[in-house]
Parts: sequence; structure tokens; C-alpha cells
Amino acid sequence: MIKPDVCDSYKLECAEGGYHDSDCVYKLALYTSDANLDYSIKRYTTSLKGEVEADGYTIGGQVLTGFSAKLDRMKDGKGIVCISFDSPTWENSSITARGGLLYNMTADNRAVAVIDFGKDVKSNFGPFLVEFPPQTAATALIRLG
Repeated sequence: MIKPDVCDSYKLECAEGGYHDSDCVYKLALYTSDANLDYSIKRYTTSLKGEVEADGYTIGGQVLTGFSAKLDRMKDGKGIVCISFDSPTWENSSITARGGLLYNMTADNRAVAVIDFGKDVKSNFGPFLVEFPPQTAATALIRLG
């Protein structure tokens, strides 16, 4: 029986070229605890229940910048492609959010990841920061292995 293992270089090429190019736009939309976000969501739409409606927030969320893909290794030596972005901030906002939906706007708003903050996070006429985790095989926002 054949047991394939995809080459690390191919994983990285897929992440850098197949999932991101100069015309690709990723966004993060924020949601309240009323949202029914789970990993079965296929795409962002304005009909998804619970999107934040608040001062300093625009429906559809914020464009993410700073796309980065790199290869990191697990303790067993397996290569994992780690994808991350700059941490987004909504300045001068009054937001209460429980999580978010990261999606690819240029690919028919296809869902990429659901993010649970673990609790309601708030800003009160100040910055609302979503701090993405370190870009490692164990912690990266998006990990392809």
C-alpha cells in the first residue's frame, strides 16, 4: 500500500502561490456571541447571524494585510505550512465580539477559518485589536500539514 507524504516545498508553494497572490484579498468579519459560527460555514454572507453592528465597524469586516507563509516543523519533524497576517485593529470603535470569520473575498467570500476569542472582547471608543498567535507549527492562525 502506498502512503504518500506531500513534500514540504509543495505545501509552501501551494500556500504562497495557490492561496495568495497580489489580487487576493482576505478579510476578518467580527461576530457576537449570538452567532452560529462553526467549521461547516462555506462562505461569508451578510445573512450570517450575529455579525457585529457597532461604531467603528463596517459590515464585512476589515481587509487583512501582511500575508505570510512559512514552513515550520513539529517535534516529530513533520513540515507544517504556517499562514498568518498582521493583527488587525479597528481604531476608535465600540465593539463587543466573541469571534470572527476569516474569509477570502476574491474567491467568492469562501470561509478560511472560524476564530473563537473564548470570551466577549470589548473596546469602548478605542482600539479593538485581534492579536493573531505566533507563526509556528503549534500555534499559527492557519496550519497546513
